[in-house]
Amino acid sequence: MEDMEKFERNSHTFMISPFKYDRSRSYVEPIPVNYASGYIDRWDANYVQMPCSPCYITNNTQPPWPMIRQELIQLKKKCDAKLATFEDLKATIIKCAGDNYDIYCLEVLITSVYSNMQRAQFMTTILSNICDLALNVDTLCSRPPALLRIGMNRWVTMSQRQAASLLACAFFSLFPYRSDREPNDGQKNFQDPNFIKLYQYGPSQKIEKLRCILHYF
Repeated sequence: MEDMEKFERNSHTFMISPFKYDRSRSYVEPIPVNYASGYIDRWDANYVQMPCSPCYITNNTQPPWPMIRQELIQLKKKCDAKLATFEDLKATIIKCAGDNYDIYCLEVLITSVYSNMQRAQFMTTILSNICDLALNVDTLCSRPPALLRIGMNRWVTMSQRQAASLLACAFFSLFPYRSDREPNDGQKNFQDPNFIKLYQYGPSQKIEKLRCILHYF
């Protein structure tokens, strides 16, 4: 734990509190930093701009996070009741992403590539879990991850659940769009973390890549 504190001072950002793995208690997971005090935001060129940030404001001058939460809660309820369809998922992604995007590859994967059993499992258990991870990103990731720039010695340590939560946000394309940034905005030089471009029409390799990513959940 002393080593973690030392690394924190040397450009190593920890998103978890000091933690020592105990094989006899393998079910115990790392606790996010700031867990007791709640989410602490950083909205600048050095950190990932989070969908739950109070600084994230859309063109209608409103923070989208309350709307996003409502959409995800409704989709999760349908998943848990085994009533969710791909059209429900598509509508949620489009509403959260803020535009009527092409999600051809995701549709082919779920409706054609998956077997009936795989599709049923995804639309109930797996999708419900993805909703839950995205809904709780402000609790699981109680501070934004630092951006890692070329030429800088910087590290970020996070738990598997925190990584899954960030992936869940990318799955629903919840992160603020970097392509819309001003030219002098440092965020513009980083790739868009959202999955929207991966979902768009393309070769079969895109579908296989997406299938591989979804195994993480």
